[in-house]
Amino acid sequence: MEFQTAPSKGQVAMSIAKGIFLVLLGLVALAAPGATSVGFALVLAWILMLGGLTHMLSLWHVSTLTGAARSIAIGLLYFAAGLVLVRQPMWAVTSLTLVIGLVFMAEGVIGLIAYISGGHRTGSTLLTAIVALALGAMIINGWPLSSVWAIGTIVGANLLVAGIAEMFAIGSRHTER
Repeated sequence: MEFQTAPSKGQVAMSIAKGIFLVLLGLVALAAPGATSVGFALVLAWILMLGGLTHMLSLWHVSTLTGAARSIAIGLLYFAAGLVLVRQPMWAVTSLTLVIGLVFMAEGVIGLIAYISGGHRTGSTLLTAIVALALGAMIINGWPLSSVWAIGTIVGANLLVAGIAEMFAIGSRHTER
């Protein structure tokens, strides 16, 4: 038998602060979904560029000419992709939005198949499948214009729910004492 100790006041305070901070970030992302989407794309662009530089700077550890050529080629590829995204962040946002829409549609279809086949015949399986299909359809039907709001709204909603869940989780652990 495993005993859980109740969280300390410091742990409760930290979880509540974390939850509030996540909720605030979520509200900011929901208030400015376009800026959130572009910011997301720019972070991805810089990660690609830094990855490319890392490949190129690690060149002196390579012992063969083929390995050196590989490091240079991959480094230039990553760096160039990141540079394109920095210069044209809406390309990244538009592409990512289409991928997210297609993933939601696929998730919905898979969920419906699982529900219909009887493997997971629960209300939550059906609801999740329908919501995923609806979100995917909304994103794809409005694409490329949906690119302005989709990623920022999804990120914002996720942060908002995560913050609320964090505060509820610590509240339930705190009241168990």
